[in-house]
Amino acid sequence: NQGDYEAVLHHGSSAELLQLQAQIARRNGAIVGITHLNPGEADIPLERFVIERAISINTAAAGGNASLMTMN
Repeated sequence: NQGDYEAVLHHGSSAELLQLQAQIARRNGAIVGITHLNPGEADIPLERFVIERAISINTAAAGGNASLMTMN
């Protein structure tokens, strides 16, 4: 399937996984990781599907005065 996604969870057989890998490789876009679980496995590693973003503001660039960073 085409689409915009950043990760894939596959729950099935190794043969199905090979087919999925080929399908994912043919699509346009960024490389995505595939997390595979065998049939019967239920321990989904949810941490693989969390995206963390951090923002850092360099107040030293304003001479240590953080209020200068918010001026329009």
